[in-house]
Amino acid sequence: MKKLFIILIPAFIVAVALAVCFNQNASRHQEDLTQERYLRMVTEENLEKANGKINSLEDQIVKIKNKNSNVEKLLEQKAADNSDLKGKLEKTLEIKETLEGKIKELEKNILSEDMSSSVLPDASDDKI
Repeated sequence: MKKLFIILIPAFIVAVALAVCFNQNASRHQEDLTQERYLRMVTEENLEKANGKINSLEDQIVKIKNKNSNVEKLLEQKAADNSDLKGKLEKTLEIKETLEGKIKELEKNILSEDMSSSVLPDASDDKI
């Protein structure tokens, strides 16, 4: 019986030591697993936030592209309007030059008529 106790006591001590060691390893692995789960949750939350920001930025990009195309259309329209206005200005300047030439011609005609009519009354005074 003493031999049995001598064999069982060290075996029991070794078994308890192994149990404690395995329990510590299991606790460490459980902590690591918990830490990994926490990191995954945090990473998934950050990923969802990032995806939300990406979607928001993509929406903003679409809005900016729409605004940009509207601005480009307005610029093209303004360029066409400017071109039309330049053409009208050139026509107006041509008409102005033509009218100024006609005015000068009329002024010359009026002056020459005034001169000829002022000469005629002098001649008619001689007849009287």
